[in-house]
Amino acid sequence: MRNSGTYSVLATDMQGNIMYVNPCYNNRFARVRDMRGGLNFSDTIHPEDSAMTLEAAVSCMAHPDQPVTLMLRKPGPDTDSWILTRWEFSLIQDAEQNPLGILAVGHDATKEEENRKETEDTKVRLEAILNSTSDGHILVGRDFKLQSFNKAAALAAQQVFGKPLYNGCNIYDFVLPENLQEFKQDAAKALAGKTIKKDKNINGFWFQFRYYPVYGARKEVVGFTLNTTNIDERKKAEEYRRALLTNLPDDLYVVRSDGSITDIQLQGKKDTAGLTTQFLHHIFTKETAAMLLLQIKAAINEKKNGQVSFSVEDGQQTNYFDASISPLQSDTALMLVRDVSLRVRATQERQKFAKYQEQVSRNVPGVIYQFRMLPDRSMHFTFASEGLTKLFDVIPEQIQSNASAAFSNIHADDQKRIFTSILDSAKTLTNWEQTFRIKNKSGQIVWIEAKSTPYRDNDGSTVWNGYLHDVSERVQNEQQLQNSRNLLEESEHKLQQTIEAIPDPMLIFCEDFRIQFVNNKFEKVYGYTEEEVLNRRMEFLIPKELRKNHRAKQQTYLRAGGKNTRMESFLPTLNKAGQLIVVNASLNTFTAGGQKFIIVIMQDVTELKKRQDIILKQNETFRQIAWQQSHELRRPVANILGICNYFDDVSPKSHAELNDIIGYLRSEIKELDAIIRETVKQANESETRLNLPPPAHRSE
Repeated sequence: MRNSGTYSVLATDMQGNIMYVNPCYNNRFARVRDMRGGLNFSDTIHPEDSAMTLEAAVSCMAHPDQPVTLMLRKPGPDTDSWILTRWEFSLIQDAEQNPLGILAVGHDATKEEENRKETEDTKVRLEAILNSTSDGHILVGRDFKLQSFNKAAALAAQQVFGKPLYNGCNIYDFVLPENLQEFKQDAAKALAGKTIKKDKNINGFWFQFRYYPVYGARKEVVGFTLNTTNIDERKKAEEYRRALLTNLPDDLYVVRSDGSITDIQLQGKKDTAGLTTQFLHHIFTKETAAMLLLQIKAAINEKKNGQVSFSVEDGQQTNYFDASISPLQSDTALMLVRDVSLRVRATQERQKFAKYQEQVSRNVPGVIYQFRMLPDRSMHFTFASEGLTKLFDVIPEQIQSNASAAFSNIHADDQKRIFTSILDSAKTLTNWEQTFRIKNKSGQIVWIEAKSTPYRDNDGSTVWNGYLHDVSERVQNEQQLQNSRNLLEESEHKLQQTIEAIPDPMLIFCEDFRIQFVNNKFEKVYGYTEEEVLNRRMEFLIPKELRKNHRAKQQTYLRAGGKNTRMESFLPTLNKAGQLIVVNASLNTFTAGGQKFIIVIMQDVTELKKRQDIILKQNETFRQIAWQQSHELRRPVANILGICNYFDDVSPKSHAELNDIIGYLRSEIKELDAIIRETVKQANESETRLNLPPPAHRSE
C-alpha cells in the first residue's frame, strides 16, 4: 500500500492526529500534502463529514475485527472543490491488542459514484422504455423463475390467463398445458444460446414470441428473455388483406420501371401466367401506357404514391378506370386498376340531375332546402334554392354556416312556436309542417308554409329535406272564407231561429219528397223526432187511401215549376199515434248547391174543418126544412093570390060578401103565420141538435 498509485493510506493516533500518509495521498490531495505534524484528520475532510469519522472510530474501537466503510469529501485541486472518496477504517493495535490508532485506506470514488449513478439512471431509463412499449418483456432464470417483467407483460398475462405476474413465480404457470411441451423445447434452445421467433394463438389472442439468451459476466447463459408482441390486430388485418386480395375487384399489376409486367392478377381470370411476359403497351393503348409508365417511374424513383385516370372506348360506350400506383422494392411498383365506369356515370348523372335541380329550383315559386341541426342544436342550411332570397331577403351563402339570418325575419309571435316544433320534430323524427309569418324587406307580412321530412345522420345531426313557399294569398282567401263562413253561420243561426219561430209544422224535402229537415213544431204536433223521419218519403203521414192521389199532386206540383202555392186545403194527415190531423199545406221551392228543395208548411186546421163540417150539415138541415115547408106555404099563398085575382075581375056586391072575402084572407094569413112559426120552431130545434161550437183561437 505504501507505493500504491490507487489507494491513499494514512494513520492517526487515537485523537485523530495524522501520523503517516503515503505518496499517493500527497499526490491526490494537493491542498493537504504539506500538512503533517499535528494535523487532525477532521481538518482534511469536509466539515459536515467530521461526525461520521468520529462514529467510525468509535465503531472500530468497539469492534476491532470489523472495518468501517464510509464516503468522505476531501479537498479538491481548486479552493472550493471537493472530491468524493471511499475510505475503510480499521483499528491499529499493538501485540497486546491495545489500540494505537486508526488506519484509513481510501481511493477516489468520484468516477465510481458517477458510474453508479449512470448505471441507476440507465436502469431507470431502461425500465421506463420497457414499460412504455406495447411489447411484453420477461427475464427468466435458468430455474424458470421470473426475475423481472414490464407493464405490457403484466397486462397481457392478466388478459390471457386472468392472474398477475410477480417476480419469483414459475413461468410454467403462464403456459397453457397444450403448449407446455413446445415451450420447454423453445426455452431449452434459448438456454443453449439460440434465438427463436414464432407466432402463437393463445386463448384466442395472437402473440409473437421471441426468445433471446441472456449471458453472464463470464459469457455463460444465465437465463433468457421472452419478448411478446400482441399481433392480434395485425393477424386480423392479414386475414382481411388475404380475403380482400382474393375478392379484390381491381386488376393487380407489378411493373418494373421499363414497363415490363412481373406479376398480374386480373379480376375474374385465374390463368394469367402468360401475361407476366408482356409490357404495359401490350395491354393498354400507347397513350395510356405512356401515362402509366411515367407515374410508375415517379413512384419508384421518388418513393411516392401516384394516381392515373384514363378511359377506354369499346365501340359502344366509354369505360373509365383509375390506376393507383405504389412503390415496391427491387425497382418495381404495384399498380391497382379499378373499373370506375359506374361511379363516373353515376357522377355524370348526378351532375345532370344537379343541373336539372338547379333549373327546377330557379323556376319553383317557393324554396327547396336542406336544413341541418347539429347535436349542440346549432342550425344551418346546407342547401337552399334561389327563391330564398326573394322570401327572406338573404342569399344562400349567408345561412350555410348559421340559420339566424333567415330566422331573424320570422314574426316575433311565431318564433318560439317554430323553434319548439323543430326540436319536437328532431326528437320524434316526425314530419315538420308549419305555417308562419315573416316580414319582408318592404315591411310587409308574408305567410309561409313549410313542409319537410327529417332523418338522423351518422354524426347525430338531424337533417330535414323540404319545401317552403308563399301562401299569403291562400291565407287571405282562407280568412275571407272564414269570414264568409262566420256570416253564413250567423245567417243560418238567424234562419234557424226564424224557422223555430214558425208556429206550424215545417218540412224540407228533396225533389223525390224525402224529408231533409223538420222543425221542433213538427216533432211536437206529429210526435216524430227528426232522426225518425229523415230521408223518409212524406207518404207515411198520409192515410193509405189518399197516398196515390197525393203522389200525383206532388208530381203535378213539380211539373208546374214548384212555385209558391197551396197544395191542398184540409189535407188529412196522421201523427205517430195514428190520430188524424187536418192541415192546409203551403209549398215553395228553393235551390242550393245545384239541387232543388221543397219547403212545406202545414197549418193545423183540424178544428176549423170540424166547424166547417158542422155548418155544412146545418145548411143541409135548413135545406130539408125549407123543402118540406115550401109546399105548405104555396097553398095559402095561392089562395091569397086567387082572392086578389077575384078582386081584379069581380067587385064585391054586398058588404056581407066583402066580409066573407076578408074572412077568407084572414084565415089564409093565419094559416101562413102558423106555417112560418112552425118553420122557425123546427129550425131552432135543429140548431140545438147540431150543438155548433164557438169559433176557436189558434194557439201559437
